[in-house]
Amino acid sequence: MSKNKIQNWTQLCFRLGEMFQMDLDENGVFMLIGIRERGWGFREYSKEEKMNLIHLGTSTLLCELGRIEKIAVDRDGWPVFKEPSVVVNWAEAQKINELKQASITYFNKVWKLTND
Repeated sequence: MSKNKIQNWTQLCFRLGEMFQMDLDENGVFMLIGIRERGWGFREYSKEEKMNLIHLGTSTLLCELGRIEKIAVDRDGWPVFKEPSVVVNWAEAQKINELKQASITYFNKVWKLTND
């Protein structure tokens, strides 16, 4: 794998697609983040598990963006998040764009990529 920093969403999807031999959209990337955060391996998941992993991935990114806060871990090992008391309206398109950018930042950190 190249050690160059991922610069945009297309590069990220391409890199992940090569690694996992699949085409990925937003939910696929968010699910991969959820799998990593949960500590699970790459396997077949039920529809409910996929939804939970996408939610976990999205919540992890929202936490990175300072939109929510991780406050605990439940008895099953799932993180528990809390929204701030004042929630600012956030247009869906803006939310997706910020989550995509946060995904790029997330994987650059995970892979310890540089600008070299």
